[in-house]
Amino acid sequence: GKWGGRKYTPKITPWNKISHMQYAFVDVIPDYTGKFFTDKDDISHLTQSARDAVNGAGSLNVSPNVFDPGAAFSAYGGTNAFMTEYNEMCKKYPYVKPIASLGGWSRSAFFRDAAQPNKIDHFVKRCIDFIREFNFAGVDIDWEFPCSRRDADLVDNKNDLGTPRAADDEEILFTNLMKALRGALDKAGQEDGKYYFLSCAIVSGKTHIQKSGIGVWHPTCDFISYMTYDVHGAFDPISNHQSYLFQNTSEPLAETNPQDNAMSIKDLIDYVTKTYGVPANKLTVGAPFYSRGWSGIFMPSSGWPTNMPGLYVRTTIDPSASETKGCSAPGTMDGGRGAGVLPLHHLNKLIKGENVSVRTLDMNGPANPHAGTILKGSDFQYYYDEAAQAPYLYNQTAGIFYTFEDERSVETKCQWIVDNNLAGLISWDIAMDDYGIDMHSSEATSAYPTLYQAEHLLTSVIFDKFKANSLRLNYLNKIARR
Repeated sequence: GKWGGRKYTPKITPWNKISHMQYAFVDVIPDYTGKFFTDKDDISHLTQSARDAVNGAGSLNVSPNVFDPGAAFSAYGGTNAFMTEYNEMCKKYPYVKPIASLGGWSRSAFFRDAAQPNKIDHFVKRCIDFIREFNFAGVDIDWEFPCSRRDADLVDNKNDLGTPRAADDEEILFTNLMKALRGALDKAGQEDGKYYFLSCAIVSGKTHIQKSGIGVWHPTCDFISYMTYDVHGAFDPISNHQSYLFQNTSEPLAETNPQDNAMSIKDLIDYVTKTYGVPANKLTVGAPFYSRGWSGIFMPSSGWPTNMPGLYVRTTIDPSASETKGCSAPGTMDGGRGAGVLPLHHLNKLIKGENVSVRTLDMNGPANPHAGTILKGSDFQYYYDEAAQAPYLYNQTAGIFYTFEDERSVETKCQWIVDNNLAGLISWDIAMDDYGIDMHSSEATSAYPTLYQAEHLLTSVIFDKFKANSLRLNYLNKIARR
């Protein structure tokens, strides 16, 4: 919840409606001196936070976003309060499994070092030490992504490491790392009298799946989270859905998916289970609590390619680059490189016809390229693609297109998960759900004390859908036993 100037801490989360809380991200440190970092916190500070955490009984005090102690928001407490809150809520809700997520998009460069034969034992031992120190229930490896080389995107994040040394040997390194972690977690669990979880987050592209070695290492995992979001975005030249349950047969795949890499959720699960033998009940799929967006989406001379205006249209802005990438829509969560990222609260404001102001949010980060833009909700039309089961917003006059998740699409997704016996659903990230307030604003600072376990819109829809199916299953089982 710290990114983009948001004022969100663990106490705001509705812990009574989730099963696992993944703390993202824990850094993978290159020098292997025995230290771990959770972003800007080092382990000595976290130790003090854990020691100071209350047992969850009685009144819980509010406290600040630890990662920005110099901001006005810190008036609600001292530094390191974020981890303190996390410990408090874990103790108050012991049935929620707290998982430490390592790596992430900008901090995965050193996984290949950690998994080397002469480093892996030390790295795995530190993982065990870390989860024991802070009472985590397990480890989530978020290596983005084995075998996938990427230069650091310093325009968007000055701390982005990229994965510039990635190579095809990482399929073996990743497999060895997962096996070593599974063995160490089982051993630690026997010693501690508890079970420790192991999971991983994996991109949903077919090319990566083919290189990931999942057919070998999947038995090590309790669950595998496919990040079925960001499938399409302004890094593509054509507007599309970023998360879609089914393949729309009207999509011009030769243009939108020329490498045959992107897949619908249904096609992804079919591919993984049938090709690599991964049990469906070990797989979770993702729901984005934010948008991605394009600018320059205008009707082609030949008319709309489908009966849905704005969908599957090539951007007309920046024609010199239009063959390789699109042009982003304004986004309140954008850094130096525009992506059209709006949290759900802002998307719902547009749907209601209200205005959204785009500004630079993180004073320590890059300037938002669309800062100063006013998005007028009255200019946008809501559409729902029945074939793909995905919504979008489109401003036909300005040529602005947003792809996102809403109550209807996520409820349909949840039912499909139940019907196909998947493990569940993961969101990125819960701080971008809609709980009735703009968490970037000064209003959020004053409202913070009232936001303890605020009602979260999509989280509640997901919980209610799974709960209804669970009750129904229990009822049918009871009838069957009779």
